Amino acid sequence: MKSRSLILVTVVILLSITLTACSKAAPETVEDILSQAANVHLVKYDCVWTWPERTQTSRVWVKDNMMRIEHTQEGQTVETYLCDYEEMASFYWTSPENIPKRSVTPGEVGDFFSAMYMASIAADYNPRIIGTETTDGKGCYLVEYVDNEITLRMWIWKEHKFLVRSDLITASHTTTIEFKNIDFGDIPDSMFELQEVP
Repeated sequence: MKSRSLILVTVVILLSITLTACSKAAPETVEDILSQAANVHLVKYDCVWTWPERTQTSRVWVKDNMMRIEHTQEGQTVETYLCDYEEMASFYWTSPENIPKRSVTPGEVGDFFSAMYMASIAADYNPRIIGTETTDGKGCYLVEYVDNEITLRMWIWKEHKFLVRSDLITASHTTTIEFKNIDFGDIPDSMFELQEVP
């Protein structure tokens, strides 16, 4: 009788261990991570491009289908872009005139500076997770892909699935794009109001 009870207890313990192991979520795939990083619909951040010879900073606001980008140079805003992807309208104005003008198509302006767009195109190049690292105080997945002679490394914030850094590496130099001061709080619609174009 004791041996049957012992066998029964052992079976119950083994079944519990098996069920616990099976109930744990599968590890995230690179496809899942990039898909989430590409589908952020409310965020504002600073985009800092660093080339070997210079640095450029842009402030970016994204809300659903709208994007606003302000480029700064020597502490002054020199260009502002507004893109409405639903209306397929894009406008820009340049200091000191501040006269809005119709620009190129929205994708040609906005996507170049969108952390979400950069994450979305990576999926087309067989990316892989090569590790985890901390950058700007954020624990990140380190994702990499190689296309011909170009290597792209992306640091995607684990907590929010948001791209925080990207290095474009060639034989001659590295270009770094950092996404800083990331804020997922609300953005007033007035940030995206399109002015009349003469």
